[in-house]
Amino acid sequence: TYSLLYKWPGQNSSLKPITFLAHLDVVPPELETIDDWEHPPFSGAITDEFIWGRGTLDDKSSVFGVLEAIEHLINQGFVPDRTIYLAFGHDEEIGGHDGAARIAEYFKQEGIKSLFTLDEGMVILDENLSPAKQVTGVIGIAEKGYLTLNITARVEGGHSSLPGKISAVGTLARAITALEDNQMSSSLSGPSGELFDYMGPEMGFVEKMLFANRWLFEGPILSILESKKSTAAMVRTTTAVTMVNGGIKENVLPSQVSAVANFRILPGNTGQDVLDHVRSVVNNPAVTVEISNPKGAKEPSAISATDTPEFGELGKTIKQIFKGALFTPGLVLAGTDSPHYQQVAENNYRFAPYTFGPEDLGLVHGVNERIGINDYELMIKFYAQLIMNLDS
Repeated sequence: TYSLLYKWPGQNSSLKPITFLAHLDVVPPELETIDDWEHPPFSGAITDEFIWGRGTLDDKSSVFGVLEAIEHLINQGFVPDRTIYLAFGHDEEIGGHDGAARIAEYFKQEGIKSLFTLDEGMVILDENLSPAKQVTGVIGIAEKGYLTLNITARVEGGHSSLPGKISAVGTLARAITALEDNQMSSSLSGPSGELFDYMGPEMGFVEKMLFANRWLFEGPILSILESKKSTAAMVRTTTAVTMVNGGIKENVLPSQVSAVANFRILPGNTGQDVLDHVRSVVNNPAVTVEISNPKGAKEPSAISATDTPEFGELGKTIKQIFKGALFTPGLVLAGTDSPHYQQVAENNYRFAPYTFGPEDLGLVHGVNERIGINDYELMIKFYAQLIMNLDS
């Protein structure tokens, strides 16, 4: 009903098409923060430096950027050899089931299989955020899965003047503490391992030595990465207790209290692995652990290849547009529309060509979301250059 699919026919029908993905929907701004915005969240205000508003980063800049790039190429008389599809979903922020999933089903019915898709997911890291301390384009080759569990403690309740030795609240608290103290195992395999294979040679002497001998130093490397939440999330399935519910009155001992825990699943783990881990760690008959979503876990995506010519073209285009930049594969910690297209594309890459610095980290889904005008111009140039590079 609301998603859009465009086809730009290529001259050579024997070549597999490429598909650019993006989404039209945005998360709403929180009403209590409206007055904190420098420009209203749906104003689209343009100032000397920035374009302001919800979606300027996530993900309307990708939509408009690729459209402007293609309009420019058309105006220059360019006709691609490969057919190009633009697939813009309308419900990515709530799973993409009525948008991207239905476009992908159309592709399947029509027998359309892309060489690759390019979606949002990773970005250009400036020298302050890049582990190599150089501007680095990170191309997501996979994304984590998603599982939410309901953890419920049931213990005899009663009046607070006659408490027992064990309460439902205390039982649940011990279960939560056990989960936070016993995280799932970390691993440097998969996309995160490939990231450091690419970036290791560009880092300082000590880091270069560690990553060149990963087989020997994996333990110390993982300890270093686990010490920061930004890198810990790259190497393990994360545990986040996000909601707690229980109790009705200050002098009543509740007989049942519950918590919600959200897990972002590392490729190599499964939803069943997470469920087994939680039940093993909690290990208390008074506590039940159940999957929140009746459909079960959203499993981690497939891992796309980095040894393909098209991955190389993505990297080459990054270096052409962002002068002096490195490029590397990486793991997307959040979710995108890409998994819906796994059956209708050889590979699924995730990269939005705008630069992120420390001051930008809170802007996606946050107050004062905006994109720099120069960054947006570079996005347009990136998409145009990539299309020409893939043709050549």
